[in-house]
Amino acid sequence: MSDENIRKFTDYAYRLLAARDLFSGDLARRLRDKGASEEEIDTIVNKLRDLKYLDDERVLKNFAREVASRGKGINYLRQKLYEKGCADLLKSVDLSEFFSYEDELKSAAETIKKLAENDPQKLQRKLASRGFSYSAISAAMGKIRNKND
Repeated sequence: MSDENIRKFTDYAYRLLAARDLFSGDLARRLRDKGASEEEIDTIVNKLRDLKYLDDERVLKNFAREVASRGKGINYLRQKLYEKGCADLLKSVDLSEFFSYEDELKSAAETIKKLAENDPQKLQRKLASRGFSYSAISAAMGKIRNKND
């Protein structure tokens, strides 16, 4: 681990973070892809956390808001976090703090309106494929049925 490598990879991390917020797991993966050692990655990630350039909870809050606005559910959010290398984050936080059941229910209801599907089974499958929880699907479909009655 040389100072030159640390500087080079830190500059690369700054450039990535200047473009958009990243989860620490996502940043670590990108540094690994560039050839950084695990020791160098740990040093850089810890430094950026200390400087408040990396804040997984802040990024999660923004990402959860984006997921809800795109008509996706909490299971979709959970899957994307695993894909981004944030399994440790999922163990340490309660996703309902960032993506509440009410948020998911509202997003499911809006998605139902957009889909304009009349077959309840097809609608349920479409919502499940978008990552909505079964309880949110049932509640949103129940609300729609009650309005139609």
